Amino acid sequence: MTILRPLVIAAGLIAVWQLIIIATGVQHFILPSPGRVANALVDRYDVIIGHAWVTLGEIILGLVLGTILGTASALFMGYFRPAQQWLMPVLVISQAIPVFALAPALV
Repeated sequence: MTILRPLVIAAGLIAVWQLIIIATGVQHFILPSPGRVANALVDRYDVIIGHAWVTLGEIILGLVLGTILGTASALFMGYFRPAQQWLMPVLVISQAIPVFALAPALV
């Protein structure tokens, strides 16, 4: 029963995707059908898996560096009161800005 729910949801989402393509008649280069995507995954597996490994490495590296930097910053601000007084307003302001608003600037 536990595995059935995600499978039904995935199948439903794929069916809705296919129905949208049929109902709107959208061109395949704008929104490819699930079948075309599956064919591309099979035909270009070597290219996709190579890029997937690079992406996984970047994710892990970002997680490790973010954890180290966050821990070091927290310890620094915790042990040095002046650092907390100077950096805390910057951190509060940075957390108030939505990530999607920063994305274009970071790209």
